[in-house]
Amino acid sequence: KNPNVIVVAGGPAIRALPKLSLKFFDEACLGDVEEMQTVIKKYFGAEYVSKNMIPRFDLTHSMGRLNYVETSRNCNFSCSFCSIAGEGGSYLKYDLEFVRKQIMSLGKNSRVVFIDNNFYGNDRQYFIDRLELFKELRKDGYMGDWAALVTNDFFFRPENLKLAKEAGCIFLFSGVESFNNEWLESINKKQNTKMSQVDMIRLCYENGILFFYGYMFDLTSRPISELREEIEFMLSNPEIPMPSYFSVIVPILGTKFFYESLEKKLILPNTKLRDLDSTTLS
Repeated sequence: KNPNVIVVAGGPAIRALPKLSLKFFDEACLGDVEEMQTVIKKYFGAEYVSKNMIPRFDLTHSMGRLNYVETSRNCNFSCSFCSIAGEGGSYLKYDLEFVRKQIMSLGKNSRVVFIDNNFYGNDRQYFIDRLELFKELRKDGYMGDWAALVTNDFFFRPENLKLAKEAGCIFLFSGVESFNNEWLESINKKQNTKMSQVDMIRLCYENGILFFYGYMFDLTSRPISELREEIEFMLSNPEIPMPSYFSVIVPILGTKFFYESLEKKLILPNTKLRDLDSTTLS
């Protein structure tokens, strides 16, 4: 409403609809967050651009007891419903010194959630190097307990859990999505079919780490009776917790699932971008 305010937008939805986005925003960024430096330089001048993009956690007031840090970007898997896979984003590792600066900027004894799309990634040595860094920071009082988001291949090597626990990990989130391997294969989430999901969750608890996961309702291809059976399985199995959330699978723009849904005319009439929120039937 204030014409003097510059409105900048980015992310998968903007990259999928760059021309349309320019009707609503002053700047539609098609790259990653670092593109903000170019925008700031354009409107305010080079003297306002920071050479180092260290998050200013001191300016936030809503973080609560948890703090969020990123050590890598994108993912090395290609699930058909995922916007990262749809854009072809490759797994990128951050410099360890940048990770150190992020954590130290939080202050003493901060509890950290690592919000990497895939904290484990495809470089195990980098995983081990980060754990050593966390041990060091914990010893110096800069870091408390921590949690992370990992893909199911993390659990293929049980020693990963022991190493994570020793470095201060208290809970992990992993996208189980379903206990039906046939459906997981159909969405190209094959990494979730190599190990029993129940064994994976039990292994996590046996190592003293809490396990959180999401469950996806695919109402486009699975009968309700099958989904009901899975819910009954979760309710009746004392070795696993209930999911952190249930979500419907949605045709996010640019994903393989979006184009498949478009071709099969599955997308409901008048579906808006804001409807693709994983809770609205679209």
